[in-house]
Amino acid sequence: MIHGLIKPVFGTPLNRSHWASRGLVAQYLMNAGCGDLIHDSCGQNDGKLIGAAPMSPTSGWVPGPHGPALAFPGANAYVRITDAPALSGMSELTLSLWVCPSSFAAMPSLIEKGTTETLATQAYNIMINTSGKLDSSFIGYYDGTNKQLQLPATSAALVLNVFQNVVVRWKSGGTLDVFFNAVRKSSTAAPVGTIINNGRDVAIGAELRATIIRYFPGLISTVSIYNHFLSAEEIAYLYAFPWCMYDRAESSWDQSLNAINARSKITGQSKVRSITGPHKIRRISGTVRVKRIAA
Repeated sequence: MIHGLIKPVFGTPLNRSHWASRGLVAQYLMNAGCGDLIHDSCGQNDGKLIGAAPMSPTSGWVPGPHGPALAFPGANAYVRITDAPALSGMSELTLSLWVCPSSFAAMPSLIEKGTTETLATQAYNIMINTSGKLDSSFIGYYDGTNKQLQLPATSAALVLNVFQNVVVRWKSGGTLDVFFNAVRKSSTAAPVGTIINNGRDVAIGAELRATIIRYFPGLISTVSIYNHFLSAEEIAYLYAFPWCMYDRAESSWDQSLNAINARSKITGQSKVRSITGPHKIRRISGTVRVKRIAA
């Protein structure tokens, strides 16, 4: 496998020791290529493809730019994942999706947790408005009562018929941020609270609220759910190397990021290929060979 660039084949095990697996509670590669099982690489929360005819021209399994993807026709087809404790109730959350929308007309939802629920009790709902923006999306949190925090408005919009990486991250008492292709597009303060634990299923490619049903048209390649607030550097790295957590041996780039994330220290017999961007390193000790440092 080219390091993190090629989607692994169905059945490739997740490398649990890789830094990008930290806090990963569910990941759907959409790489089975047949049937209705949507495999969770974390092994806990498999989903089921509902209402799509596998390998039809408009829905089901189709080739994607890096391997199989799921095509959603925009009507009656979605992925349903049975509720599990790991999918909500956390104080930190990162949702990452590789999507290729074909239309914004129906205000489709990319992912929601709260099927059949009212708006007030949904845990999260990431939807695209008619302009291709996520401004109507929200995170549901509990601070003694159920509340919603809407994603901050942004002038940035998704593009039709192109694969893009959408990341939404939440940290209790921190921020709620939106990234498109590793670029932060909006940010707002996040209150103290935990993601609403509503006991409802997760839907990918549909919004299935009690009174509103809307379906996503287009392709979805990979969906990741973290109970961890990914840093901007981690988001950028995973945009460049989306499937690096399946590599069995970490590259020197991974080792560099691991070293930077380890309490901002580089110690011992270390070889760091490059350090780029706004990193803060508190201490360097031992024999450390750094090939390149760039701002």
